Amino acid sequence: MEEKPVMIAEGYNAKLHLFKNKIRIERAKGLMNLSIHGLKGDKEIFIKFITAIQLKRASSFTNGYLQFTLMGGKESLGGLFSAVQDENTVVFKKNQE
Repeated sequence: MEEKPVMIAEGYNAKLHLFKNKIRIERAKGLMNLSIHGLKGDKEIFIKFITAIQLKRASSFTNGYLQFTLMGGKESLGGLFSAVQDENTVVFKKNQE
């Protein structure tokens, strides 16, 4: 039986499902996401392995993002343009914040 998420947040490139002990990044369907992330599919991360969370708020002109850093992982450091390609990042528009 599938565990029910505590909360779901919809972003531009993915949905973020929050569970009691993990998060799931469910990639949006479409050619743009396919060209950036390939056939990687959804990703689950146990909360105990998350070492940092970076939030870049959206503005009227740019999207924002929520980026998860993992133990032993290497997050992208190039701002929004790099974050879009990072599999541990959910991008969102101002109205989704």
